[in-house]
Amino acid sequence: MIADILSVVLKALAYLTLLQAAGGALYQATDGSRLEHSTRGVRALIMRSAVACIAFTALHVTMEAGRMSGEMSGVFDGHLQRVAWQSALGAAASLRILGMALVAVYGLREIGPTAVGRTIGAVTAMASLTLVGHTSTHPDRWMLAPLLLFHLLVAAWWFGSLIPLAMAVRKESPVHARALVDRFSAIAVWLAPGLALAGVLMAVVITKGRYSTTDSYDLALTGKAFGFALLMGLAALNRWRLGPGVSTGGARAVHAFRFSVAIEFVVMSGVVVLTAVMTSLFSPEQI
Repeated sequence: MIADILSVVLKALAYLTLLQAAGGALYQATDGSRLEHSTRGVRALIMRSAVACIAFTALHVTMEAGRMSGEMSGVFDGHLQRVAWQSALGAAASLRILGMALVAVYGLREIGPTAVGRTIGAVTAMASLTLVGHTSTHPDRWMLAPLLLFHLLVAAWWFGSLIPLAMAVRKESPVHARALVDRFSAIAVWLAPGLALAGVLMAVVITKGRYSTTDSYDLALTGKAFGFALLMGLAALNRWRLGPGVSTGGARAVHAFRFSVAIEFVVMSGVVVLTAVMTSLFSPEQI
């Protein structure tokens, strides 16, 4: 039981730091050149998140050996450790660690092909999630894997953009900060529907269009749907009301926007934690 709990906690932390590092790298690829005074802080955030993701990912695979044995002593079993690292989970972890290493290494440099290197690392790390989970063993994997990767990349970009935006409205000039917020909203308004559509299609295929209020997996999907609806409401509030107020430079307007972004961050973090729980402990009844 303890091994199960620790495994889920480490998985959730690995997912959160993965989305922050990979999403931050993707945000830099789209808006990094537009940052001025907040560039150093954003780069530090991405690098630290990448290093933390590597550590949490390695610890998660190590803890899986304990889950295999049903007790914590399994963590110290060399044979079980080899089995864990040679499994699909181990392969995914290795790919994620490679991607995060690229993000961290290219984040050390301010010039050269850093954007390309970070982007490749981010996509590589996010692609690791297509090697595990319910979509990896599904008969329709040929369709689910691309949908999942698109879903993950958009979610990562959104999640990874939040803290940089909060930094920008505090450190950049009011006019520049407003431009950054508008730029984010202009991209998000096109990507968000795709994120939702990909999620719905995957859910329908995995559950075969069936829904049960007694199925933990279906209830978890419902929780994610409510979380997304709340995020869309917050995004609309930021785009049409709070975002424009940033250009005034007033302390109240900046605080309101940062508070809204903080709520978005908490909601998205909750969805990520829920995903870690449902992919670890629940399975669709129809699979």
